[in-house]
Amino acid sequence: MATGSGSPVAYGVLEAEFKEGQPAAKVYPLAAKAIIAATRRNVATGDHFDVAVLDKGGFREISEQEKDKLLAQFTNHN
Repeated sequence: MATGSGSPVAYGVLEAEFKEGQPAAKVYPLAAKAIIAATRRNVATGDHFDVAVLDKGGFREISEQEKDKLLAQFTNHN
């Protein structure tokens, strides 16, 4: 799920690449890719975001360090 002014851009990435049943190791980077796309293409998105995980283990927000690690996978190569 994506919310905010950049969500249409984020949804474009998510809808194109998300596959039901993917492991978290593939979904987390996809979330980061969607966020980066939104921040690059929508000036109102800003530079702060939150990522929450809802799975069999419950609900949690990922840490700032986890977000930085995810984003680095894409920002260092683009």
